Amino acid sequence: MSCACGGQGNLPCGCCEGIGARPPQPALRNAPGLPEISYRLGTHGSVLDAMLARLTSHELPDGRRPLQALRTRRSDDASIALLDAWAVVEDVLAFYAERIANEGYLRTALERRSALELGRLLGYRLRPGVSATAYLAYTVDDGATATVPKGSRAMSVPGPGDLPASFETSEDLDADAAWNDMTPRLTRPQKVRSAAELQAIYVNGVTTLLKRGDRLLVEIAGDGQERVVTAVTVDDELQRTLVESEPASRAERAKRRRVRRADGAEETGLGDLLDALRKPASVPPPAAAALVRTPAGVFGVRSGATPQILTALEPALGEHLYEAYGSTSASAVDQPVVSALRPAAPFGANAPLQPPPPPTGIGSAGDPSEWDVVGLAAAVKEGDGLTDLPLDAVYDKVAEGDPLVWERDGEPHLARVVAVQTTGIAAYGMSGRVTVVTLDSPWLGKGDDMRTLRATSVYLEPARLVLAEEPFPDDVGGASIELANLIEPPPVGRWLVVSGERTDIPGASGVNGSELVMLAGTSQQADPERPNETPHTVLELATALAYTYKRETVHIRGNVVKSTHGETKTEVLGSGDARVPLQTFPLMSAPLTYLPAANALGAASTLAVRVDGVLWQEADSLFGLGPASRGYTTRTGDDDKTSVVFGTGVYGARVPTGTENVGATYRAGTGRGGNVKAGQISQLLTRPTGVKDVVNPLPGSGGADRESLDSAKRSIPISVEALDRLVGIDDFAAFALARAGIDKAAAAWLTDGRRRFVHLTIAGSDDIPIAPTSDLYLALVEALAACGDPHLEVQVQVRELALIALSAGVHVSPGYEWAEVEPRLRAGLLDAFSFERRDLAEDIVLSRILAGAQAVAGVDYIDVEGLAGIPETVTPGMLRNLASVLKPPPRQRIRVHGARVEFVRRRRSGRTRRVPVVRPAQLALLTAAAPDTLLLREVRP
Repeated sequence: MSCACGGQGNLPCGCCEGIGARPPQPALRNAPGLPEISYRLGTHGSVLDAMLARLTSHELPDGRRPLQALRTRRSDDASIALLDAWAVVEDVLAFYAERIANEGYLRTALERRSALELGRLLGYRLRPGVSATAYLAYTVDDGATATVPKGSRAMSVPGPGDLPASFETSEDLDADAAWNDMTPRLTRPQKVRSAAELQAIYVNGVTTLLKRGDRLLVEIAGDGQERVVTAVTVDDELQRTLVESEPASRAERAKRRRVRRADGAEETGLGDLLDALRKPASVPPPAAAALVRTPAGVFGVRSGATPQILTALEPALGEHLYEAYGSTSASAVDQPVVSALRPAAPFGANAPLQPPPPPTGIGSAGDPSEWDVVGLAAAVKEGDGLTDLPLDAVYDKVAEGDPLVWERDGEPHLARVVAVQTTGIAAYGMSGRVTVVTLDSPWLGKGDDMRTLRATSVYLEPARLVLAEEPFPDDVGGASIELANLIEPPPVGRWLVVSGERTDIPGASGVNGSELVMLAGTSQQADPERPNETPHTVLELATALAYTYKRETVHIRGNVVKSTHGETKTEVLGSGDARVPLQTFPLMSAPLTYLPAANALGAASTLAVRVDGVLWQEADSLFGLGPASRGYTTRTGDDDKTSVVFGTGVYGARVPTGTENVGATYRAGTGRGGNVKAGQISQLLTRPTGVKDVVNPLPGSGGADRESLDSAKRSIPISVEALDRLVGIDDFAAFALARAGIDKAAAAWLTDGRRRFVHLTIAGSDDIPIAPTSDLYLALVEALAACGDPHLEVQVQVRELALIALSAGVHVSPGYEWAEVEPRLRAGLLDAFSFERRDLAEDIVLSRILAGAQAVAGVDYIDVEGLAGIPETVTPGMLRNLASVLKPPPRQRIRVHGARVEFVRRRRSGRTRRVPVVRPAQLALLTAAAPDTLLLREVRP
C-alpha cells in the first residue's frame, strides 16, 4: 500500500509522475494532530516515527499517560502494525491532497483537465483542433460532364504509422472532361514577314534527306530567296525536322556574322539554387467574390463572355460554336512556300579546254584554250543576253513555271522556266542528250565567257516541303496561359492548379512545382500575322505565377474544389423529456470537427442539432437565454467527447417530450493528421456519375490538434487581455494566441520607409504548416480586419525558423557510461529547446544550455565549445564559415531577431536598387531533423 518513493518522486514507481523530486522533511514529533503532520511530511516513514514518538508523549487532561506502559516497538506487534497501517493511510491522503492542491492552480496543474476546468471559470474554452484544407482535382470520364455535390468525400492513403484522413468538398463543382488536364499551346505557325527573316523552319517528317550545304528556295508573296542549309536536326518523338539555314548571298552572310549573339552560360552555385527554391508560390484571392471585374475587361469581341452570351441568346449555337470557331483561320498573311532544290550545272561546265590546232609548219602546237560559249554572240546581238540554259543532263521533273536559281560568285539569282525541251547537243568537244530550259531572264550576258559558265551553279526541280509549326520559345509563366486549342473555358472564379517542371532554378532540372491560382477571365486570341492561325483559348489568372515552367511538362487542372478534413455523421441523440432540466446528450463520434472561421475562437463548429425537425442554435452560455429560446451549449471533455446540453426552462428552453426526437448532424475528425502530402488523397468514397478519380495536387495545410496543457497555461491568462478587440500592439498577439490552431504569436510596429503597419508573426500548433491559401490563415486575416481598425494595414507571416548549432564536450560522472548518458543528454537538450519550450524572438542563452545539460543524470559537467544560430535565410557562405564559429570561447548570448524590415539590393530595369523586404520573427530551437547541429563528445580526465 505504501508508495515506493515515499512521495518524493525520485524513484521510477510511477505514482508521483510529474511531481518532481523534493527533499525529505524531518518528522515533527510534537505537532498537535496526526492529519496535519502527515500532510506536511507526506512520507510514510516520517509519519510512523511521529506516531511512535507520541505513544509515550501523549498526555490526557488529568496528566495520565495511558500508553506509557506500551514499550514494544517490534514491527510484528499488533499495536505497532496498526500504527503502521494508519501511517500508510495518512501518507496516501497527504499525497492526493497535495495533488489536488496543485491541480487547483494553473501554474502547478499537471492535468489538461484541470486547465480545462480553470479556463471555464473565466469563460475560456480550450481551443479545439481545426480542420485542414486541401484542394481536390477531379477527373471526369472522356467526353462527359459531372456534378460533384458539396460534401462529397475522398480519403487519403495513409503512410507508415498514419491513419487515413477523410475530406469533404466545401462547395458544388461542375466538372467537365475538357477541364481535366488543360495543356498550354506547344507550337504555332512560324511568323515570317519576308524570306530574309526565315532562319529556321520545321518541316513534317524525319526523312527529308536534307543535309548541310543543300539549297532551299523560300517564297513568300512573290518574294523568293535561296538559302543554304547549315544544320538539320531530326525530332523522332514529334516526327518533325528542324532545318536551319542562312542566306546564300555572300553579302547577307557577312551581315549576319556582324550581329552574332553571345550566349555564354553563367556559372551558378548553391546560393542561386537556394534563392529560387525559397521563392514562395503565388497567392490567389481568398474567394471568387474577391475578384474585381469591370465591363471593359469582361466584354469584347474576343472575350470569353462573348460565346456565353451568344449561346444564352441562341442555345442551338452551343453545340457547334466552339468547334466551328476553333477551326476558322484568322490569318491575314500567306503561307511561306519552302522547297528543296536539286543541284545541277550548265552544259559544258566540266568540259576540257579546247585543244590547239595541229601545227602547219616547223614548230610545236600552241597551248589549249577556252571554248567560245555556244549561242552567246547571237543572243547578245538579238537582246540583252542568253536565256536558253542547256543543262548537264536530262532533268525530267523540270516544268514550265518552275523556279530556278542560278548562282555565280556567291550571289544567287531567281528565274522562272518558260520553256523546257530535251534534245541532243554537241559542243565544247563533248556531246549528249540534255534538258534545255528557257528562262524569263538572261543568265549570261555580254562580256561573259567560258570561265563565267564554269563558275555558274544551277538549282532546280523544287521539292516542296510540308511545313510544321514551331515550338513556343518561352516557358509558361506570368498571368496568362494560352491553351493548345479552343475550348469552352471553366467559369470565372474557378480554382486551377498549374503543375510542371520549374525552369526558374538556375542550373537545375527535374524540379517540379505546383501553384494554386484562380481564373479571373478568358479570351480567344489568334495572331493574324501568322499563317493558318486559328483562335485559341487564353486563361487569364487573378495573380501571376510565381514560377516559370517548362512548357511541354505543364498540366492545368480545372476541376478543382476546396475540401476540408472531417467526415459527416448523422445520428439520433435520444428522446426529449420536458421534465428534465439541463438534459444532456453525448455525441457518438469524436472529435467534433471545427472549421477555421473569422471569429474570436478562430473556429466554427460543424454541429447542427434539430429537435422535432427544427434547428436549434448553439450559444456560448445558457445565461442570457430566455425560457422559450431554442438554444443549447456544448461541453467537450478532456477525452474529446462532446455533449449537447439544453436549457433549464428558465435559461433556455427544455427539450420537448418525444421519442427519438433529438438528432444531430456534424463532422468528426480534425487535427494535424489532415496535413497530408500532395497526391496522398486518391480514394473516392463518394463517386458521382461520370467521375473517374480524384487527387490533391497540393499538400493539405492548416490542420491543428487541440490545445495542449502547456499552451493552455499561456493562453488562459492572455484571454482576458484581448477581449476580442484590437487597440494596442499587444492586443494583436493576444488575439492571435486565443485562436484555434495558433500556438505562438508576436506583433510589432514596422515601417518600410513609406508606410507604417502592424506586423504579426504566427506559428501553428506543433509548428504545423500554414499556407497562405489555407482557411486557417485566411480566417485570421479576415478576423483581424473585422475586429481592428479597417484603415490600418496588418501583415501576417509565418515564423522564420532558426536552428541552434552546438558543439560541446561532456564529462560523465563516475559509475555512468557515455553510451547511456549521451542519448539522455541529447533527448534532454532537444526537449529543453523544442518548439513547445521556445518562444518567438527568444535569444539563445548559454547559461540555459548549461542548466539543461546539468539536469541530466550522469552529466558531471559540460564544456560548450561553440554556439551559433543558423537562420532560415542561410547562405552557402554562412554554412562554410560555421566551422570557424563553433570554436571556443562560445558566445554567451546569440540574438534571435523579431519582425524587421531588411533592405536588400536587387536589380530591376537595369539598375540596382535597395528594396525593402519584410521578415517575420525568428524561432530558434534544436531539432532531431538535423542531428549534426548538436555535436556531443565525451571528455575524459
